[in-house]
Amino acid sequence: MKPDPISEVIERFSNTVGKYGGAAVLTILIGVMTYEVIARHLFNSPTRWALEYSAFLQVILVAVTASYILNEDGHVHIDLLTEMMPKVWQHRLHAVGAALGALFCVFLAAQMWTAAAWAWKVNTASDTMGVPIAPIQFVLFGGLALLAVQFAVRCIKFSRLAAAARSGHVRDDESPTRTAQGAPFDG
Repeated sequence: MKPDPISEVIERFSNTVGKYGGAAVLTILIGVMTYEVIARHLFNSPTRWALEYSAFLQVILVAVTASYILNEDGHVHIDLLTEMMPKVWQHRLHAVGAALGALFCVFLAAQMWTAAAWAWKVNTASDTMGVPIAPIQFVLFGGLALLAVQFAVRCIKFSRLAAAARSGHVRDDESPTRTAQGAPFDG
């Protein structure tokens, strides 16, 4: 069972945004904090902006990497009970969980769009440095939207695996995301 081309494009996009966007944001975040530590401890001249900018960068880091981490099955999960179930039920539960995750992210993305549009309209800025909030909220919207799409892809993938497991076309030891060696499962 091969993934469909649309899912592959979405997963590739999630991986690219997550890897390269996350690396860029993390590099900037490390640079900001390193500058703050050097300025504070070596020159006794702390910055007023480093803490606020680092907080914004952390939020952006989460937004740009969340779908990539979901695609890589890197989020923490507890599977003690589900591992005891037959594969068909595991796949069904994962499909339902992914569908609920997609719906929740769509709701959050819609709320974030509304908040970002309002912040843009009234020119909302942070209290400390006067940083415009809207661009950060628009990045959050994009991250939540991409996460919702990645959850939808995951839901489709697990639904297809549940159907295949029910018909006996999937081995009981196959995983939809990782094999024992850690390589992606392509069906």
